[in-house]
Amino acid sequence: MMTPVPICPIHKENNGCSLFWEFTIGDKHYQLFRCDTCDLVFYHPFPEIDYESHTDSIDAVKDYVHLNSNIEGLITNLLNSIPAEDCHSMLEVGCGFGFTLDFAKRILNMDVVGYEPSLYGEVGAKELGLDIRRRYLDVKDLQEKKFDVIFLSEVLEHIPDPISFIQLLREGLSKNGVLILTTPNYKKIKKDLSQPTDLALLSPGAHVILFSEKSLASLLRRAEFNYLSIDEGGSSLVAKTALKKKVNWKSFENKNHLIRKYYMEVLDNVSPDTLTYIGVLYRLLRNYIDFGNYKEANDLLNEYSFPALPPISEIEKIKTLEDINQITVSCGALLFYYTGMLKLNYQSDFDSAAAYFLASYRMCKKKLEEMPSVSVLEFEIVWLAAYHYALSLFNSGDHTQALEQIREILNFSQSPDNQYLPMPAPEIITLANQLKNRIKQQVGQTLN
Repeated sequence: MMTPVPICPIHKENNGCSLFWEFTIGDKHYQLFRCDTCDLVFYHPFPEIDYESHTDSIDAVKDYVHLNSNIEGLITNLLNSIPAEDCHSMLEVGCGFGFTLDFAKRILNMDVVGYEPSLYGEVGAKELGLDIRRRYLDVKDLQEKKFDVIFLSEVLEHIPDPISFIQLLREGLSKNGVLILTTPNYKKIKKDLSQPTDLALLSPGAHVILFSEKSLASLLRRAEFNYLSIDEGGSSLVAKTALKKKVNWKSFENKNHLIRKYYMEVLDNVSPDTLTYIGVLYRLLRNYIDFGNYKEANDLLNEYSFPALPPISEIEKIKTLEDINQITVSCGALLFYYTGMLKLNYQSDFDSAAAYFLASYRMCKKKLEEMPSVSVLEFEIVWLAAYHYALSLFNSGDHTQALEQIREILNFSQSPDNQYLPMPAPEIITLANQLKNRIKQQVGQTLN
């Protein structure tokens, strides 16, 4: 039997599609082809996936809500793309848990509707009180009502027929409506399967197509949008497009103020036993720490209920997301890191800071080892946690243990046994050497 010829999903024909990359994960082999005309990259053959059951694990929902939903990125993309006039309703397709919809409803006073076929939307609708329909969007849905904003984040890469899908969304826009979408930028792929960022971009078995700015623009122009703007946002492309040729955009001067306002409103209106509570609590703490607002972070820690540190012995047993949720929360590695920063830099409680950083460091390592595809944030902070653990030990007077941790950072080299860990960044090496010299000055001994 002849192997079917790769067909570009935009052109619906073979306009010269060449092999872009092939790789193997476990026992599965994947091929990515690139259209030489529009620059779209796509899997051949397309993977088959049922999104209604794909994420039907409550542990996967917890990981998304507690940690991996980029709430601030979603909100920022929305605020950057709101028309200045006639903006009262919003549709989100593939809305996940519903955080963007909830922000639009609570803070922007918009009427919102979401579609999400997975368990994420069902749980989010219940916890946030949103109109999220657990099914796929249908043409009949857009005959009932037109929307001023249609929003989709990291959805388009899952769609085998992007032309028909975008044309469907176009029909759902009001006269002055805008379509806002984000999708992975395949130009960010490093072709390194040890990188969680690459695994997230590729998502083999789930993603079917991957865009560049050129291919995304080609798709949207074929759908006859008159206004088009595409920017880069991290590893994704962010597009805003409209039926009108000219759009006046609303300006929000202090987006972070609105994000914090949203977080506080959610915390004050959801129960502490919800998934939402922990996810928002962690993000607000992180936001305060990142902006240096330590007093606000300290007030948050004193006013709200935070999870306790799990024993290190239990952290070392982690193999799955379920294991994490049995001993702590999905965002534990990040939550403990930021709590450690508060203990270190504001409370000067160095012993407690060391305990939090150690828990963060060990959790990062275990999650990267066992679940690299959902460990992008742990990949970014693992060596920061290790360094701050050493710094806290030093400040508490435990120079011997601090030196041992510093040597672990400075002497690290990748091998088959630890290739899941990144190399420490140059700035971490610099900080580690500086701390090593400080220890040398304190104890007056020669260090290697």
